[in-house]
Amino acid sequence: MTKAIRLARDLGIRTIQLAGYDVYYEEHDEGTRQRFAEGLAWAVEQAAAAQVMLAVEIMDTAFMNSISKWKKWDERLSSPWFTVYPDVGNLSAWGNDVTAELKLGIDRIAAIHLKDTLPVTDDSPGQFRDVPFG
Repeated sequence: MTKAIRLARDLGIRTIQLAGYDVYYEEHDEGTRQRFAEGLAWAVEQAAAAQVMLAVEIMDTAFMNSISKWKKWDERLSSPWFTVYPDVGNLSAWGNDVTAELKLGIDRIAAIHLKDTLPVTDDSPGQFRDVPFG
């Protein structure tokens, strides 16, 4: 993260997009959440010192699948250098009210990602990648 922030600062890149995962391939638990919290707080502090924005993407796992969940991190970190990067496909696939979610974060949205997804249901884990067009 230090190298990414330094590179962004040196090249004049104003925003670094972060994946909103504590872990991806491993099992999620309180320890992974705690390490994510500590790492994120440290990263936001470093980014702020370099005047580089960190934007967390809304993801395809339950850990950070809504702006409502991101908002809890925003309240905890309380930094103007911490923003949200909603993936509208991921928001909609989890059954979120997309309009309400976007309104909730409208003043903190760095950018928006649009893509097709198939929803998470009782019978399906959803599909977040490689969804055919049409």
